[in-house]
Amino acid sequence: MKKSILGKCLGICLVASLFSVSVEAAQINTIVDTGSGMFAEPEKIYSEIDETIKGLFFPSSEEKKKLTFTQKQVLNNGKSHILVPISDSDAIVQIYREEKGTAMSSDQMVTGIQARNMIITKDDFAKLSKDLKADYILYFRVTNTVPTVSVGFFSAGQKTNVTTDFRVWDAAQQNYVFVKRYVTTGSSSSFYAGFGSSSNAVKDGLEKALKQIDKDKSQIIEVVK
Repeated sequence: MKKSILGKCLGICLVASLFSVSVEAAQINTIVDTGSGMFAEPEKIYSEIDETIKGLFFPSSEEKKKLTFTQKQVLNNGKSHILVPISDSDAIVQIYREEKGTAMSSDQMVTGIQARNMIITKDDFAKLSKDLKADYILYFRVTNTVPTVSVGFFSAGQKTNVTTDFRVWDAAQQNYVFVKRYVTTGSSSSFYAGFGSSSNAVKDGLEKALKQIDKDKSQIIEVVK
């Protein structure tokens, strides 16, 4: 009984937070900064981040099942956010950096150290939000320490500390409306042969950070109207 009441309350709060304030659909772009070569399959990482962001602003299939008919009608008729995939923002961000002179030809990852200029100032965000036509920019900067290798009798693995700086930029306010740093430990192991993968270790650390970001959903929704 308590779970049923709690589920209904959560459904009402989610729908209300999504549509009670906005009269127009807000465009949300995402920028992800990592060292090139950090991830073996960057398209999968982009997809994971995109799905995490989608989960912040739209109810999952399981959450939709718990909504009443009236709540579903509000959800269908409301003005939803427009989420722009990371890949659609990449080219414009790259052009901006090239014109600014901060794109580096030596953009690469060597044993976990990024040789990339990933500095983005408030002035940069203000200009990028205009170029992207974004109402909000969700910014991820992922860095990591040099992985350490540990060897056991039948396995070997790598560990690294991953720092995910997450910021929400509001173009109207010309300022950050949410800023948080997530520090996690990523690991990767291999049995019988090999030493694990530094790329998988960083991926593991980032995925832990994404789970923490999801826990901060209510705070993020509150500032993205």
